[in-house]
Amino acid sequence: RYHRVEVSAGVFTDRLEYPSRGETIRGDGRTAGGAFVRDTVTGRYLVATRGSRLRAGQISGVRVLGGHDRFDTLFGEAHQYVPLGEMSALVLRGAGAKSIGPESQQFLLGGIGGVRGVARAEDASSRGALGTLELRFPLWTTLDYHMWYIFPDFYFKAVTMALFTDAGYTWNTAEQVDRAGWRDVRHSYGGGLRVHTFILQLFPLVIHFDYARATNSPGGIFYVYLG
Repeated sequence: RYHRVEVSAGVFTDRLEYPSRGETIRGDGRTAGGAFVRDTVTGRYLVATRGSRLRAGQISGVRVLGGHDRFDTLFGEAHQYVPLGEMSALVLRGAGAKSIGPESQQFLLGGIGGVRGVARAEDASSRGALGTLELRFPLWTTLDYHMWYIFPDFYFKAVTMALFTDAGYTWNTAEQVDRAGWRDVRHSYGGGLRVHTFILQLFPLVIHFDYARATNSPGGIFYVYLG
C-alpha cells in the first residue's frame, strides 16, 4: 500500500505533412504535469488479485523554451481487483480524460490500454472515457520451469488466462454526448494469455498475448506486449 505524488516534464515534436502543397509543418511542444497515485494492489507472482489503484492528475502544454502548443489535460484512471480465489480475480477499470486549449490533445480509443480490437486511427477527440471488465484465472499456478538454454536466463512461474470486454467513447462537445447512442460506443471482446517470468531469476517480466474483436466492425487484432 502506498501513496505518492508524481511530477513530470517533457519535450515532443509534431510533424504535419502536406504532400499536395509540398510542405511540412513542425510543432515543438513542452509539457509539465503532476499526478496523485494511490495503490493498495497485492497478489502473487506479479498477478494482481486484490486491492485498488487510482491515478489522477493534469498535464499542460506550456509556451516556454521554444514550446508552441498550449493545452491543459485532466485525466484519471481507477482499477478495482475482486479476488475469486488463489490467483483468480475480476478486474474493473475505468478511465477518462479531458483536454482544453488552442492545441488540445486528441485521444484515440483503440489499441493497448484502450478498446482492444479497435483500430488506433479511429475516433480522435479532445475528450474520452473507457471501461474494461476482465476475468483472470490461472492455467498453471506453479510452473517453476527454468529455461536454462535461453539468454538472458528465463525462469517461468505461472501462466494465466484473461477473458475481457472493453468499451469507450470520445467526443468534442456536450451536444455529441447528448446525441450519443449505444451504436456510437466502441466496444470489443476477446481473450489472452499472460506468461509470468523472471529474468536471471531476479527481474520480473510479464508477456501478454491478446486477441480482440470489435463488435461493430469485422476482423480482429492480435497483440503481443510486455507488461
